[in-house]
Amino acid sequence: MKVAQSVGVESKRVCVLRVEGSTLGMLLDVLAYNTYYTSFNANMLVNESFLDSATLRDNVVSLAKQLGYTPRSAVASATAVNLNVTLIGNTLPQSVFLKRGNAFLTLVDDVLYQYVLLDDVQANVLPDNTVNFQNIKTYEGTYISNRYTVPAYTGSYSVVLQNANIDTSSIRVNVFESSSSSSFEKFVQSDNILNVGATSPTYFVTEVEDENYKITFGDGIFGKKLLTGQVIEISYLTTNAAATNGASVFTYNGVITDIAGTSSFSTTVNSVTALTKAFGGESDIVTGKQIGRAHV
Repeated sequence: MKVAQSVGVESKRVCVLRVEGSTLGMLLDVLAYNTYYTSFNANMLVNESFLDSATLRDNVVSLAKQLGYTPRSAVASATAVNLNVTLIGNTLPQSVFLKRGNAFLTLVDDVLYQYVLLDDVQANVLPDNTVNFQNIKTYEGTYISNRYTVPAYTGSYSVVLQNANIDTSSIRVNVFESSSSSSFEKFVQSDNILNVGATSPTYFVTEVEDENYKITFGDGIFGKKLLTGQVIEISYLTTNAAATNGASVFTYNGVITDIAGTSSFSTTVNSVTALTKAFGGESDIVTGKQIGRAHV
């Protein structure tokens, strides 16, 4: 218990008694904390309302949309390699393929990473049963491929990719007429509606909450409208961004197939040669200031 000194009030002596832990003291503490947190939240709210001072990515994305701008996603580190292999078997095909998703491995700071193909690569089998795959474009990350069946819908159809650290430039979209179809139509990404007609096989990428990305297809006016029952195949990379920039030693870790996708032969890897050190990996833009620097 603490007793304050007596004070004179209107010629009378008043003894002010304050007890630690009293109800009035606790109430005053609560009011003080409430005032502090309210002022802090108000300050943060004002900061997050302007592109220059916003620091939360969801807010930066929302503000950037008002300017017609989509903040850059994470960017996968890339390199090109040559692969020389020897095929062993009784009957060999005339040409063979490296299918998208095939990987080359590299070790950086004792951590194993993979560089994958985003598109199929074909090469001819030489008379000595060797194959030279040259200038293969590979990108660091985990290759993900999902299929979606188009339901009955109105307007435009969209799909949300619920994975973090997606490199949006790695997105590939193929549309099949049905689940049993082997042929497909390739759709391409567009960042505006200029030169996009009613039958243009295109899609648009926008960022939504929690750093996920939404793929939106055409509505029959701007972009080709999907039909109920069609199957969409969407593939993309989730990447470690700049973590493997500078990598230069790779080993092949995949399967070489014939045109039918089968492998009736064995393979011996003779050499893997990186044409350049891995480069270009970048993390995604987080703040409004980074958006400004990205356009300098």
